[in-house]
Amino acid sequence: MSQQYTILVADDEEAIVTLFSSVLRASNFSVETATNGHECIRKAKETNPDLILLDIHMPALDGYETIKELRKIRQFQFTPIVFLTGYSTSPANIEVGYELGSTEYWTKPINSEELVARVRSLLSSMESEKRLRNLQQAFNSMIVHDLRGPLGGVVGYIELMKEDKDKLDPEHYEMLCSMGDASKTMLNIITNFLELSRIELGALTLDCRDIDLEEVIRTSIHATESAAIDKMIGLSLTMEKLPRVHADPDYLEGVLTNILQNAFRFTPDNGSVTIATALTGKGASASAFIIITDTGIGIPPEDIPSLFDKNRILLPSSKRAGSRTGLSLPICRGIIEAHGGTIAVKSELHIGTSFTISLPIRNYLT
Repeated sequence: MSQQYTILVADDEEAIVTLFSSVLRASNFSVETATNGHECIRKAKETNPDLILLDIHMPALDGYETIKELRKIRQFQFTPIVFLTGYSTSPANIEVGYELGSTEYWTKPINSEELVARVRSLLSSMESEKRLRNLQQAFNSMIVHDLRGPLGGVVGYIELMKEDKDKLDPEHYEMLCSMGDASKTMLNIITNFLELSRIELGALTLDCRDIDLEEVIRTSIHATESAAIDKMIGLSLTMEKLPRVHADPDYLEGVLTNILQNAFRFTPDNGSVTIATALTGKGASASAFIIITDTGIGIPPEDIPSLFDKNRILLPSSKRAGSRTGLSLPICRGIIEAHGGTIAVKSELHIGTSFTISLPIRNYLT
């Protein structure tokens, strides 16, 4: 292997860390070390390792909790993580480990030659999988591009035909409008498919810069407020002054617009939607929060755990489903996580729904 890979060894046994580090460095690997789960997560974020060797039994945060937190971070979605154990592990615990996202289980002690051979084998498999994902991304992009071009043309021609409304009888004009809406929906689905594919493969390209969060929020409100006016929904803002946020304004606006569209869509006439911002923490732990709350119909408790799951399908036969436009919630989550943030939801049936977005703020000191 000509490329130098980085391996993170997380184990509370100093002898194991020393041995593994020495053996791996001698085989031309770059090695980072951690002695507990919290340190492992911090080091992983700082160094973005190609492989993580993770002891199960560690103080403060054990291996199971550590891998659970690591797999929540999008940059480690495909990173091989190997559980190390010096104890007999029950089949039930092994199954739990695999469910949490472990790649393999290795039993300590392990001799030097076997350690290096196993590491090289895993990294080789990782590279093969990465090439396959890249091919998949290229294929998806090609298919979506080939579909989006002609469909965009259809949408454009329908809009031109609608300009001659006076020459069409009402029934034909209504059919034309339905065709236009259906074409736009198809075009949106195709675009969303490409966006979600990019996110899942870690190929989302952000144009991040220091932006005024309040300005992005107001732009999103302007893009959606007609729906609020039509339904006489009250809209209120509680905006705490925030430092500038390092983010992609277009993607962030898309996320906020999608959530506001849903809020207005699922809130009955004369309801209300509130948008609030807040700031917590200082320095590296500072975060900006955006909370969008509606008095809508709410989300059933059984739907909430899978709300951001790409495999979740809302049947469009109920009033809950409404018309699906803009970014889907799985895409919203992917975009926010690509910024290093989080998105969460709380909801009660017939009471309303609240989405909370957090975004990190760098070097906030005052």
